[in-house]
Amino acid sequence: MSEGWYAMKYLSKYHRNNFIILSVIIALIDVIFVFISINSSKQSLSVSIEEQAQQITQSYQTLLDQSKADMSLLTTVIANDPNVKSLIRERVNNPQKKENGNEIFNDLLRQKLTNQLKPAWQMIQEQYYIKTLQVFLAPDAKAFLRLDQPSVYGDSVDGVRETVTNAIANADVQAGYEVGRTLAALRAVAPVFGDYNEAQDQRGIKENNSVIAAIDVGVPLSNMLKRIGDHIDVEAGVTLRTSSIAKSMWLDYQEDYHRLQYIEGCLCIIKHQSTPIFSDLIRQLTDSSLIKQGYKQNVIEFDGKPLNVIQLPIISYADTLKGSNEEVGKVFFWKDASPLYEQFSKTVNQAMMWGVLGYVLAEIIILWAFVASIKNLETVIRGHTEDLEDSQSNLIQAQRIANIGSWTLNLETESLYWSEQIYHIFELEEDEHEPSYQLFLDVIHPEDRVKVDRAFRESLENKTPFYVSHRLFMPDGRIKHVIQEGKTLFSANGRPDVTVGAVRDITDTYVAQEKEKLAASVFKHANEGIFISNAKLDIIEVNDACLLFAGTNIDESKNANLLEFQNRFMQAKQFTEMTQALRKEGHWNDEIWVKRSSGEEVALDLNISSIRNEHGQVTHYVGIFSDITIKKRHEERLNYIAHFDSLTGLPNRILLTDRLSQAMLQTERSKKHIAILFLDLDGFKKINDGYGHLVGDMMLEHVAEQFQNSIRAGDTVARFGGDEFVFVIRNVSKPCAYDIPISRILEAVAVPMVHEGHTLHVSASIGITFYPQSESKLGAEALIKQADIAMYKAKAAGKNGFRIFDEGCVQET
Repeated sequence: MSEGWYAMKYLSKYHRNNFIILSVIIALIDVIFVFISINSSKQSLSVSIEEQAQQITQSYQTLLDQSKADMSLLTTVIANDPNVKSLIRERVNNPQKKENGNEIFNDLLRQKLTNQLKPAWQMIQEQYYIKTLQVFLAPDAKAFLRLDQPSVYGDSVDGVRETVTNAIANADVQAGYEVGRTLAALRAVAPVFGDYNEAQDQRGIKENNSVIAAIDVGVPLSNMLKRIGDHIDVEAGVTLRTSSIAKSMWLDYQEDYHRLQYIEGCLCIIKHQSTPIFSDLIRQLTDSSLIKQGYKQNVIEFDGKPLNVIQLPIISYADTLKGSNEEVGKVFFWKDASPLYEQFSKTVNQAMMWGVLGYVLAEIIILWAFVASIKNLETVIRGHTEDLEDSQSNLIQAQRIANIGSWTLNLETESLYWSEQIYHIFELEEDEHEPSYQLFLDVIHPEDRVKVDRAFRESLENKTPFYVSHRLFMPDGRIKHVIQEGKTLFSANGRPDVTVGAVRDITDTYVAQEKEKLAASVFKHANEGIFISNAKLDIIEVNDACLLFAGTNIDESKNANLLEFQNRFMQAKQFTEMTQALRKEGHWNDEIWVKRSSGEEVALDLNISSIRNEHGQVTHYVGIFSDITIKKRHEERLNYIAHFDSLTGLPNRILLTDRLSQAMLQTERSKKHIAILFLDLDGFKKINDGYGHLVGDMMLEHVAEQFQNSIRAGDTVARFGGDEFVFVIRNVSKPCAYDIPISRILEAVAVPMVHEGHTLHVSASIGITFYPQSESKLGAEALIKQADIAMYKAKAAGKNGFRIFDEGCVQET
């Protein structure tokens, strides 16, 4: 006890000043540590906010470029469709009808062009969010057809829609943002070329291979931004300048736009907003003078939260050609930055806590060391010398284990010291290279040298520590990633004396983090829906596409079991098959239909596989959804095309044969007869030759509609070819004409069709046969052949009547 008291007095008498100096140095180092940590956290926060803004901007630009490319390709495909070109040439190459104002001719062409474009119009609306599909005639860019507004045509967009006029003038695809007469949208316009025709050349009809029209499609930015919402968790909004709307748009459409929310401060209207707060956000930006020309990124305090707000300009197509930066509007993205600031606060608090603890612990150790040194100064000195040697050895070993190297730069003599580990990190031989600042810069990747040199020189100028991450370029082409930290010590007169620093090799950590980021990004942004469940089928992770397919949110999905989705996704039998296959084979695949919250039904191809551990036990299941709705729709469309006539919509020969065969099988069970009627139109050739094929097609459609109204449910009428039709009448009691609706069919044929003031009539010759016939076993083709023979007998007998093939009951009108 007395020795300890003596030591305290001894320390107080001889070493108080040294203890105070060391305490101040430790406090300074501690403050520097805290400062470096806080400064590093600030830099990381700024980098994270900027990276977030760049990611959103890049995603928007990528989507904008992809949309232009997709739309340009769509218009080019439509413009090169032979049927579309044929209809437009028919309009262009009939100047007499055009000049005489033959609106019936024009309306008929518009209807045919509408029917031709309708499948493509429906597809691009659903798949590409397209809102407009229009046809403009060269050379004056006059609107001939707007599929989105069929009643609006005849106006010229020359001087308003430069994409249209340039596509016609330059004979090339044009794309860009425009404010038109009815809509502000991203546009793509492709020229339609006339084909070479020697006969037309001789008659002087149009210049061959010239531009005769233009196909235009448009998608509003509000529609396009919905696609960004499918991939990135970010809010978005669009504003348009009122001056841009007033410049080009028709007054009644301007009124529609001005009914939207008007923001006086920025002289703009809100065209689109993903959330209702957008108007308040725009007003705050306007009041704070933060809405600037071009790209702008700010973090603002909004509703008690920090928001990362990105402003992107909307430059019109015309201004882009001029090289002008005049904006017609802006796209805004904003994202809650609270998580980034919370992480920053957490890091600062941890740095300060460790700083205080480190300081207190250092003070205790130093005090104890001073007290212990008093007992035997020489022993302590000798012990410290040995400890220093051990520490040096331990430091080298520790640096080797932690892959950290230290260095010291004497700024007065320009001499540089590198630890052994720095040579190892830089992959240099210690006995072959003398350390120098230039050698240090040579090892750094060429693209990072300026950044590292600037960081060091700015730290000298500002008298602050520096922290920089950069790459090393190895002789064999490999890249290493390191963190460089350092601090300069200054003399009493403010001159820099020595800079000490450390280099830490983080290559392995960096590569691992990048792989994790890539895997997470692939999982999140994959077009296929992906979910992961545990062995009990409890869902533990889902990606965005899976949520879209399932029509649910992430919290609801993560707390759910696959059993809970049984009724929504599949029938009980299919669910049982799935669970049994997973238990026995570890894999299951099938198609399911899911109804989204919007009511839309989509077809999905679902694959589920099990994941087993090293003991062969199932630990997880991975499910992958693929949207095959378009494929299923195409299959349905192909099935329709294969079995129905494209003009009349009636069954074709294939479906007729199938239905006739089914009816023949049914007669064997019901003991009743079926009648087969083969009908050929009388007088159709005269109409077709006299009025043209278009009117002939209209007559066939008219007759087909009358036929469908004249037969019972369960009976069949099919177009056999040309102006020939075949009826299959079921449940006929006796093989006789009185039991079949011949009168209704002849009356249906007799219904006239009025075209351009002309009343057009046709009649019909009908051949009839019945099944079964005595003991003979006839096939469907043979029965149709019998009815065909009987029809020719009816024709020979004077037309507008019928004949029965059955020799036992021959009747005719």
